[in-house]
Amino acid sequence: MNLKIKKEYSITFRKFLFNKRFSIKTLLLEPYNVSDNESKEELIRKFEMFGLKVYDIIDYHSLMLEAPSYIDVCDVETYEVLQNNNQKTNIMEIIDLTINKKYRGKGIGSQILSILKEIALDNGFDCIIGELKGDKINKPLETRLKDRKEFFTKNGFSILYNKESKFSGCLIKKSFLKK
Repeated sequence: MNLKIKKEYSITFRKFLFNKRFSIKTLLLEPYNVSDNESKEELIRKFEMFGLKVYDIIDYHSLMLEAPSYIDVCDVETYEVLQNNNQKTNIMEIIDLTINKKYRGKGIGSQILSILKEIALDNGFDCIIGELKGDKINKPLETRLKDRKEFFTKNGFSILYNKESKFSGCLIKKSFLKK
């Protein structure tokens, strides 16, 4: 998989009476070798939770979006997989997306999801997936999940429930129609 990714994207948000703009740098890591059968099986089981029928993992990259003052972490993994019907497909997984507390509620997270969608569409991905997790803030898990579900739903993701999820039982998925 040869990913087409810009080296930098920009985000604008409102700060007091002014618009503030900052850049996000992308870092694409070397492809992983998923030759270990146990790791492959674990990934294939994970994809099944999202209704994806995967037979084999062909390629696997890690992508990071960085803007240290604004984004605490944005880790994404991309997979080229072989489905049970022998068709290749691309899947993007949001591993972690955390906006710095000081900048939450300003539309930065939604703009990052737009950037991820742009990357996914530019590279022929079929979907973006992820599992909702808790963070270390002092709110009950139900409240944190409610906030996250609302955020992802507002941004066009479907919420799926699966008791096999490692974290919360809540999964997110955004599918793209192939032309």
